[in-house]
Parts: sequence; C-alpha cells; structure tokens
Amino acid sequence: MLDACADLDLDCQMIGSDYDSAKHLANFQATVAAGVDGIVTTIFDDGIFDKPIQEALDEGIPVIAANTDDSEGAAGNPRLSYTGSNIYKAAYDVAAAVTEMFPAEGDIHALVGNFDPTHNVGIARTEGMEQALADWKAANPGRNITWEQIEETLDPSIVRSRVGAYLQARPDTNVYLTSGIWHPEIAKMLREDGREKGEILIAGFGAFQWAIDEVKDGWIAVTQDQGAYLQGYLPIVQLYLLTKGLPPFNVDTEGALKGVVDAEAAPTLSGLRIWSLQ
Repeated sequence: MLDACADLDLDCQMIGSDYDSAKHLANFQATVAAGVDGIVTTIFDDGIFDKPIQEALDEGIPVIAANTDDSEGAAGNPRLSYTGSNIYKAAYDVAAAVTEMFPAEGDIHALVGNFDPTHNVGIARTEGMEQALADWKAANPGRNITWEQIEETLDPSIVRSRVGAYLQARPDTNVYLTSGIWHPEIAKMLREDGREKGEILIAGFGAFQWAIDEVKDGWIAVTQDQGAYLQGYLPIVQLYLLTKGLPPFNVDTEGALKGVVDAEAAPTLSGLRIWSLQ
C-alpha cells in the first residue's frame, strides 16, 4: 500500500484492528465519517460489513475488498471489487500438494488447524484443505486416511501448546495442515523435540522469510504465497484508476503467482514476494 501511494503521490493511512470485528467496524465507520476518497478493507464476516459498505458507497466513497472477501463475493457484499486469492482453492491446492507427498503405504492421519472458525478465511481454508483430503481418500480407496480439526488461534504460544498436546494424544499424526501462519513455529517445535524432518508433513500459509527458509530446509512441505504485496498495491491502483473513469476489477493474486511454494520453488522466490513477519 505504501509503495502504491508513493508511486501515485497519494495520501494513505493504514488502520489495523487485530481481527477484532467490533474495532474493525468502528474504524471503518470513522473513516467514512472523515470523508476519505476511497477505502480498501478486508471482509472477514459475511454479515456485519454489508450495511456499512453500502453506506460508504451511498456517500460516494468507493470501497474495494482485499485479502479477504465475502464468501459469496459480489453477490454477498456491494464492494466494488476484490483483490486477493481464491481462498478455498488456494487451500485446496496446498493440501493437494501435500497429498502428493504421502508415503506409498501406511495410514495417514492429518491434523487440520483452524485459526478462527468464525473468520471467513479460517472457514474457507479448512474447508478447502479437508476437501483435498477427502478427494485423495476417494481416489485411494485402499488406503486408510483420517483427519481431525482443532481451533488453534493466531497466538503462537497457544498454537504450539494446542498442537503439541494433540500430537502427544495422537502420536500417529503424520500430517499437519494449518489455516494460519504458524506452521514454522510447529516445525521449530518438532525440531526441538528431536523429531526428524519429514516425519510430519507440514503446510500452511504465507510467503514470509521464516516459512520460506523452513521449506528450503525441508521442515515444511509447502507454504502458500497468496500475493500479499499485490493485495496491498493493486487496490490503491484501482482507486486511482477510478478517478480516470476506469472501472474496478477483480484480481486473483494467488492464481497469478501459482502460489504453492515447495522445496523446488522456494529458492526462486525473492524480493517483493517474500514479506517479513513482525
């Protein structure tokens, strides 16, 4: 966002809400009241954003969704466009890539971590991953595969505690798929516990340096690059183009980047595709 605003000589401000829906809504409404020229927002709940976004549009303020959209897209929310990944498909692709790494024989038991079962992203990602597991099961009727979902949050210490406790209770777990960004934390935990790399196939989301390094080193099977930089840059460009009379447009950032990053692809990533985890 900051790069786009600098390139286009625009005055932009980032307002965060830490996954707090009430705070996010309050920030959005305050921004509308301030009379800004355009808004880019995540939509992580299908209900609470419909009316505020329509009110902003009625005030003549264009609103573009980025990173997270209404689960029904334009049919569910009046935002003008969406810049981000197809969340369900991206999650399916990540899990499908892991199924290609399954051992040739033996049982498979997967732990699926949902960082927030009330958040559009948490819901869509876990559904996509579980469908990929179900499809592999259907295609391999002679193999025994099971999976279980737990809520893990986005607090790394809680994720580590819950996943660690689960692995102790289910030592047969050999796949860990997270809808969040803490898969490197679990790789670190397994390494500290004396496990071998590849003993549990690990996958998650985010092309940040820590995750990429763990993929390169073989502790993480795959991570997903949803195009975070593009999700910040392109909506600002769209707001600018609106002033030129051009309509907003949807952008599938993950699809544009072929976002599944495995050990072969990880060394080729550089520059703006890799972000820092603060």
